[in-house]
Amino acid sequence: MFIATALLPSFPWCLRILFASVCLTCSFATLASADFVDWTAVPEHASADIETFRQMFESAKTDSLGISILGDSQETSPGGFGFAYVPSLGHAFYQHYGNVPKSAVAGSSSYADAWMLAGSNAGTLGTDRSALPNSAIGTFNNSPSTFGLLAQLVTDGTNTANITGTASYFNDHQVQIEVIARTKAQSSEMNWRINLQDSDAKSYFGGTNIGAGTTSAGLDQSDGEFVTVDLGTYDLGGHKAIQAIVNGNSPTSTVDVAGVRFVNAGNTSGVAVQSLSAGGYRAIDFLNNHDGQAGAFKAFVEDDIVAIQFGANDGVSRTAEQFKADLEALIERLREWTGNPELPIILIADPDRVLTAAQRLEFDKFPAVAAEIALELENVLALNTRKIAANNGWFVGSDQFASFVSDDVHYTEFGAKQLAKWQVDSLIGLTSVPEPSAFIYFSAALVLLAARRRT
Repeated sequence: MFIATALLPSFPWCLRILFASVCLTCSFATLASADFVDWTAVPEHASADIETFRQMFESAKTDSLGISILGDSQETSPGGFGFAYVPSLGHAFYQHYGNVPKSAVAGSSSYADAWMLAGSNAGTLGTDRSALPNSAIGTFNNSPSTFGLLAQLVTDGTNTANITGTASYFNDHQVQIEVIARTKAQSSEMNWRINLQDSDAKSYFGGTNIGAGTTSAGLDQSDGEFVTVDLGTYDLGGHKAIQAIVNGNSPTSTVDVAGVRFVNAGNTSGVAVQSLSAGGYRAIDFLNNHDGQAGAFKAFVEDDIVAIQFGANDGVSRTAEQFKADLEALIERLREWTGNPELPIILIADPDRVLTAAQRLEFDKFPAVAAEIALELENVLALNTRKIAANNGWFVGSDQFASFVSDDVHYTEFGAKQLAKWQVDSLIGLTSVPEPSAFIYFSAALVLLAARRRT
């Protein structure tokens, strides 16, 4: 069997299928009582709808595709080591498509300073973090001491540490600006103004003012909904940055502002990335801490793919079975929130990290957990980053491990950039035919799934 497996990529597809059928028959007795398989036996991609995802990334050549990340720790959160990883994802997609269709939402928090496309300063940092991770709600009025939320798009990404050289993310210069606000009783409306800047230095003063106004969005409702208000479309021309400054329009009442999004009105192609992650989070923490936030989620995520990258923290406290139940509950909730039972989900496994033997026993099963869910549910893709990274030397005990991981857990800047590139290359390279090198493993996974369902 080992010889046949090694020769499998050279077989005609009919023989591969026949060989897989034999393996299915021979393996069933062994796997029928098995637990989740080890990560090494899980293919790079697993999905019951892999062609759907291939078409999504193909369509990004002309149409906007967004990816919103729900992450599990500082690797994917902007306040920690995600400062390099998430922007690197965006830049790696830009290198494939040559354009970025929209920015992340720049919210009322200094967190946004590190992102690929938008940095923000807020006169008053938002303290209400009840909506979503990395999405503080700022409360503003137009008193002299409150400057409002300043959100800035830097078109070449030079405000981020991971970019070398220059790039033009908004190639056609037409930028639509949207502000997301939350309704409440006695809410004021918003004053806003738009400035062009010739540097990436953020300031409430200076620049060229090209628009200003006051919204009439009916924000004085008590239902706490999230409303997206279009502030218009503006021509960047040859300027390096564009700013939106949003404040309340009353000195006595306040307005709740969730953030600003910049949309590439002139070019819809490419993939945009944003992170809704928090340090220390597990899947169960997202479920417990953000119940009832459908409005915020829909406003931030729109029709994006949702990439779920929990696992690093789950591995120290959750069994594989518990982790699977948490992920399934999370997927169900997100689909309820959006009203879309086919909301596309990518489950991304974490690369290796230093764990105790007991923790590793469960963590090593997590890629199989994701693969099983992707075979069970519609429009779910499992990406076995653990395997991709290990194939490139990222595993505990390798000579290269210290170059990828700084403190046994968190990514180095080099590791973050490499991981982002590998993941983007893998997603762009999706094929509707299973990878030949993983064909047997994929068949075994199907057998395991059938066996688990029988029990």
